[in-house]
Amino acid sequence: MTRLDLVLDTVEQGVVTVDADFRLTFCNARWRTMMGLPEAMTRPGTLWEDILRFRATQIEAEASGLNDDEREALVRTLMDKTLRSHERRHHYELRLETGQVLQVEGSPLPDGGFVRTFSDITALRRKEEELERARERYALALRSSNEGIYDWDIASGTLFFSDRVREMFNLPFGVVRPEDWSSRIVPDDVPVYRRAHIDHLRGHTDRFSCEYRMRTGAGAVVWVRQHGLALRDAAGRAIRLTGSVADVTDSKQVTERLRQSEERYAQAVIALNEGVYDWDVPAASVIASPRLSELFDIGAEDGGVYNAAEWLERIHPDDRARFRTAVRELLRGVRPRLSLEYRFREQHTGSAAAGLQSYRWVLQRGTAVRDPHSGRVRRIIGSAGDITERKTAEAALLRSQEDLARERELLKAVVENMDQGLFMADPAQRLVAHNARFRDMFDLPESLFAGRPTLSRLLRYMFERGDLGTDFDKVQERYLGEAACRSHGLNEIRRRDGRIFESRNVPLADGSFVRTFTDVTDQRRAEEQVRDLIEAMPLPMVVSGLTSQRYLFANEYAREVFGIDPSDPAQAQRSVTEVYVNPDDRKRLVARLGDAGAIKDFEVELKNADGQPMWALLSASLMTYQGQAAILVASNDISERKRLEGDLERARDEAESALRTLKSTQKSLIEAEKMASLGGLVAGVAHEINTPVGIVVTTTTHLQEKVKAIRSLFDEGRIRKQDFADFLGVADNATTLLLSNSLRAANLIQSFKQVAVDQTCEERRQFDLKAYMQEVLVSLGPKLKRTPYRVDLDCPDGILMDSYPGPFAQVLTNLVVNSLQHGFDGREHGRIRLEVRRDADREVVVLRYCDDGAGIPAANLARIFDPFFTTKRGQGGSGLGMNIVYNIVVQSLKGTITVDSEEGKGVCFTLRLPCRVPVSGPA
Repeated sequence: MTRLDLVLDTVEQGVVTVDADFRLTFCNARWRTMMGLPEAMTRPGTLWEDILRFRATQIEAEASGLNDDEREALVRTLMDKTLRSHERRHHYELRLETGQVLQVEGSPLPDGGFVRTFSDITALRRKEEELERARERYALALRSSNEGIYDWDIASGTLFFSDRVREMFNLPFGVVRPEDWSSRIVPDDVPVYRRAHIDHLRGHTDRFSCEYRMRTGAGAVVWVRQHGLALRDAAGRAIRLTGSVADVTDSKQVTERLRQSEERYAQAVIALNEGVYDWDVPAASVIASPRLSELFDIGAEDGGVYNAAEWLERIHPDDRARFRTAVRELLRGVRPRLSLEYRFREQHTGSAAAGLQSYRWVLQRGTAVRDPHSGRVRRIIGSAGDITERKTAEAALLRSQEDLARERELLKAVVENMDQGLFMADPAQRLVAHNARFRDMFDLPESLFAGRPTLSRLLRYMFERGDLGTDFDKVQERYLGEAACRSHGLNEIRRRDGRIFESRNVPLADGSFVRTFTDVTDQRRAEEQVRDLIEAMPLPMVVSGLTSQRYLFANEYAREVFGIDPSDPAQAQRSVTEVYVNPDDRKRLVARLGDAGAIKDFEVELKNADGQPMWALLSASLMTYQGQAAILVASNDISERKRLEGDLERARDEAESALRTLKSTQKSLIEAEKMASLGGLVAGVAHEINTPVGIVVTTTTHLQEKVKAIRSLFDEGRIRKQDFADFLGVADNATTLLLSNSLRAANLIQSFKQVAVDQTCEERRQFDLKAYMQEVLVSLGPKLKRTPYRVDLDCPDGILMDSYPGPFAQVLTNLVVNSLQHGFDGREHGRIRLEVRRDADREVVVLRYCDDGAGIPAANLARIFDPFFTTKRGQGGSGLGMNIVYNIVVQSLKGTITVDSEEGKGVCFTLRLPCRVPVSGPA
């Protein structure tokens, strides 16, 4: 190989030489590569025709479908061109099947043959083609857009406009001066226009560019965008300005609307706590909006650009696989768009935050942008927002729903196990829900509740059974009328078997209502007992409504003294304020009751049945009567007391003391009526103290009459020594009776008071066990006195307890009441034995309470201390008595209680109580 051959092998052009016989004499490697020829085809001596035939084979491979004749025809054509051109200089372009464009230059050789060079001008041709396409697009754009050409000859002061400019702005034909154009510019925009011109003409800007408003020949105002480039002389002075002018009014309006839309969108994105991203999938890079960078602290330092892997790395490991799957399905077209919630790690900076792994919830949405030719995803554009607060709220809502479900189940259990009957009805008075207690209270068959029966159907059933009177229309109006169902109200239902139910209605906002039924049979009987007790009292006593101020009950003394009768329909609406000389005294009485709950020694001036004023000493207490808040008032006429002389001071004081004691006892009785454990105390106290108090009142009245008689003799001057001696004898006997009966009443009251006070409070103190048990049994005496049953107490002296006497008395009372109600029910005799012994360590007292009653069946023995367990359901038994005993012994007295029983052989309770209760006190 010659030195020339070596040089030609290094040039960028392909070179080939052929001799006069059209055989190859030389080619460089570049030409062999360009033509795609194997080395065997480029050896010296190879026929040019064979090379052309090989090339024809390549063309056939690309074109496909050439047969042998067509291939030979192609070879002859190429050979003919070679024969015609090899003797002169020639050039042509050769487009290869690979898309390359080669510039071929040929020259003849002196001894025959030729040399050809092949230059790759593919890039040049492509640029030319692109330039041509750009020119075509520009020409098309000029024709389709509101844009025209201008040329300003600065030296001559003439301005040329294309036809498109004249058409757009309604310019006259002919020569246009620059001032003709500038005069149309809106005055406010002239300074901007001139400044842009001056800056470009002086060389301060590379191009002239300005937007301004101007008036067209038709008078309309349009937006103009003007571009231009100055042509300068050798000195750098501008001599011409050429450029384009466009009507951009529509563009400006669209831009303004777009700007407003973008502002609204930006505000919406901020409000939604979201940012926007543009993910270049092939490049794995993401451009984030400022809001996205701010929300998730990513890409802010790089102008919002970050690598997709950086985002993936911060996704919670448990959510990462779901994210990859969702993106993969989007890329494959399985899902039309991306919508995914996942946890995203927060960025923490500083050493204090090292190791922290806190996450926020992200909602990412995205749409794939695909290549129109290949269909591959080029970009994913969408938004990502922080939904942590929403997810937290959803979790809280879920917890609330779960809590609500549990509460509903609990409510259902409570409703089913409550002692009240209950139902709920919709606005059409169809039954929505009810409990079993409601069915049991009214003996309603379950078949009656199939589907959603109407309340009228249930009412008709009870009416036809004879429970609710004789006029169904009146019954329906009373229990299911508008007033009964749409307001808070009470109704009382009395069944033929003597049971009394109190119905309470609660209307709901949607027109439905809930109604409860409470068995108040025992309560009404207790109220009757209270009325009997009040009726027996030798004092005027009145029960009146706290808010209604109407009379509810008055005993015989009150009816006589004040001329009132609540049972008389004509007096049903009378107000209690009528009996007060000053009606404000009633308000003062109520106010004091509101503070204390009970008052005594309230002096007030009242009107008697004749309308005459009288002074009375009132004692009052709050109570519940017939289901409503009421006031019980006892009055004592103290008109005479105010006129008595000092010689009756002692007798008056004793009578007032007895009266106050009576009122205090009465208050205790009424308060005790609210407590099941002290229910029987009322009747017993009334019976026991009635005799001494009655003697005190009778003696005081007799003494008062004797005083009046002796005063009359004294005033008339007819008093004799014998008269005075007789008066002293009567006075002496009277005071003796007063003192003895007052002491008797006081002793009884003191015994009852100690037990009552202890049972209504849980104050800790020391007490003698035997003496206190005797006091409790004394307080139970009235309840036991009317029965044939006996109570024996066996307790050593000197057992001192440091405990809670009130709860202890409650336990003893409940055990005795339990024996009376259950053990001795229907028996003509019975015995209760209480045995107390100290334990060996003398720190524990063992109390055995036994009776010889009916005993407890084995099936019930394990449930005796359960709440609401009773064998007297519907007969006054609440099922709480023994549960209260168990809780007091275990929690308050810190002891234990066990029970042994055989049916028919009585029951025995064993209590082990510490002599000194731990300091923690009652539970």
